[in-house]
Amino acid sequence: MATQLEVGGLQVEVFDEAIAGHRRIVSDVSFALAPGQGLGITGESGSGKTTLSLALSGLLPQAARISAKKIAIPMSPRLGNGSIRLDLPTTSRLDSLFRSLRGHHAFTLFQEPRASLNPYRTIGWQLNRCTGRASGASERLTTHHSPLTALSEVGLDPDVMRHYPHELSTGMCQRVFLAMASLLGASILIADEPFASVDLETQDRLSALVR
Repeated sequence: MATQLEVGGLQVEVFDEAIAGHRRIVSDVSFALAPGQGLGITGESGSGKTTLSLALSGLLPQAARISAKKIAIPMSPRLGNGSIRLDLPTTSRLDSLFRSLRGHHAFTLFQEPRASLNPYRTIGWQLNRCTGRASGASERLTTHHSPLTALSEVGLDPDVMRHYPHELSTGMCQRVFLAMASLLGASILIADEPFASVDLETQDRLSALVR
């Protein structure tokens, strides 16, 4: 079966001042994710779930070290043909690789979306930024969606475009993030307990949108 993302022996180490060296906090994680498949990773608090999601999103601090025996990621049409395959015990390219895929290939939903949105920009500006239409964007991205279409897909009114993140509920901000993922054409959605801070009814609606 074709895979959307295959990881073998992924490890994460961070610098620990107490021992004046690196300490391993994620050890030997392996999984394969098929297109259209959902994969749930469970574990007690502090077991490394968020660290793993940050590693796959390319959002770990530069002092962190990521290594893996195998990484296989089919490339999206935006990034080129073929696939990326790394079959090395360790590689310094992993952190930059994951950063390069962030957004257009892999998109992360965080538990507190409002903290990840720009508080000084309207939702409309931030959605337009995803398509390269906002001022300061270096290039226009090819997209089959408009911000208004993306908002409609997640059940938000066009009026949301003129609002700032603090004017929206947590559930609405999560919907904005799902709209961004749609605009960017991400093929992998990494969700780090994204619905823990919303009520059960909203959880059900957002889970349906993710599926």
